[in-house]
Amino acid sequence: MKTLTFTTSFIVGLSMVSACAAKPSAPQSHVEKKPSGFSSYIKPGAGIGYSHDLTSQYSVGDAVTFQLNLGESYSAGIMRVDITSNSLQLLTSGNSLAFDMSTGEEHEVTVSFNALSNGRHYINVRALADIGDGNPMSRAFSIPVQVGPVVAQKPNENMKTLETGEQLIEMEAQEEIK
Repeated sequence: MKTLTFTTSFIVGLSMVSACAAKPSAPQSHVEKKPSGFSSYIKPGAGIGYSHDLTSQYSVGDAVTFQLNLGESYSAGIMRVDITSNSLQLLTSGNSLAFDMSTGEEHEVTVSFNALSNGRHYINVRALADIGDGNPMSRAFSIPVQVGPVVAQKPNENMKTLETGEQLIEMEAQEEIK
């Protein structure tokens, strides 16, 4: 009986160690997603990931260039990428790009911008994966860019703290029942 208990404990422990050591896999393409026993929810969107080397704070007028890397694991199709910003001047020519996803390689984009004012700005990236099945999937993300010093927000004078420590703002309202 002791041998059976030890063997079972050893196998369960070994399984847990190997599961914890496993690295997360890259997004999969054309994988039939079946609901598990716990949840049938599947996060929508294209299996596209990104990384970049934009790392520090900038000053107004700085011309900045950084590398944006887009990764996907689709075996076929085209990835279309649009790069925009509402508050930064993008200097990169060709902010609408297309990449062949059948290469299996990471796609590198050089992005250049000029900041015209201090504050927190964003570079918006929208990627669309079209594998030719009539259902293109998209992924959107924003890259924050700090220009100038970080300015602390002014505390709201209407903020009240309850006895529980919870903070709230009371505002006047008028309700109309029809």
